[in-house]
Amino acid sequence: MRCSHMLLSIVPRVTIWPCLVSVLLTAHAATQPARQQPPVIAGLFINDTARTVSDRADVLELRIVIAGTVPTEFRVSGRADMANALWSVYVTPLKLRGWQSLVSRESCDDKNHSGAPRGRKLLLYLQARAALGGIVQVVDGQRVVVPQNIESNIVSDSICVLSG
Repeated sequence: MRCSHMLLSIVPRVTIWPCLVSVLLTAHAATQPARQQPPVIAGLFINDTARTVSDRADVLELRIVIAGTVPTEFRVSGRADMANALWSVYVTPLKLRGWQSLVSRESCDDKNHSGAPRGRKLLLYLQARAALGGIVQVVDGQRVVVPQNIESNIVSDSICVLSG
């Protein structure tokens, strides 16, 4: 049986050529981009698994366990809603500078010899995103490529910041 001679009548006055439909569906499926999985963060570790850090440390190293699409950017905040957190290029190992402003007033459970708390808690939230390319949109009468990103879940970790 050859496709060019085969016709199907589904309802009166509607005739479909199955081969044409098959070709169109195949062509449509071939032009669809493969769906990428978002980055999924399974864990965040500040300075590996250290419990404390000096408030004089210039840099914190952040290590994440990630699955899915490799991130292109990440952001860190002291707030779970990521308010005012800026995106930075994702390059491992992740380094965080200027972290001292994120230290809370909450005391740590790390006690000195007298039993009094000797540090402040630093709680960080981290999110990553991956670039999926871009789409062309008309903005102010001009065609521009607008980046398309897919974001990860938000994870957190804490460490005790010791004075001196």
